[in-house]
Amino acid sequence: MGTAYQQAQLYSQTQVQHDIRDKSPIELVVLYYDSAILKLKVAKDRMERGDLIGKGEALSRAVAIIAELRAVLDKKSGGDIARKLDELYTYMLDQLTLANFQNDGQRINRVIELMGMLHVSWKTVAQQPAGAGQPGL
Repeated sequence: MGTAYQQAQLYSQTQVQHDIRDKSPIELVVLYYDSAILKLKVAKDRMERGDLIGKGEALSRAVAIIAELRAVLDKKSGGDIARKLDELYTYMLDQLTLANFQNDGQRINRVIELMGMLHVSWKTVAQQPAGAGQPGL
């Protein structure tokens, strides 16, 4: 049957999968931002504690999320907004690479700040009624 911890992990994974199925593409983007910001804060904390492995793992997860956000941009119909987001995501990925190699928490803070501003914007879009000017993903 497994330990209580394993059962809790399985329940958590099942619940997350269920929650994701019920989300719109815009709501999923908001969840990606939530997760990326959390991982960046964890990475900064681990960096400050001298936990290089923990820092690396958290940064890797944040980088993967930002890379995925960049990969799903609809550059054909997204126009100038998609192009600017692509440039911004590329900048963030570059900053996180440097932050990792240089152990530079300020670079992580800058990415957290940028992600936070974009997060607010996406949350605003997600709260609009369906079809009310929501961008295509």
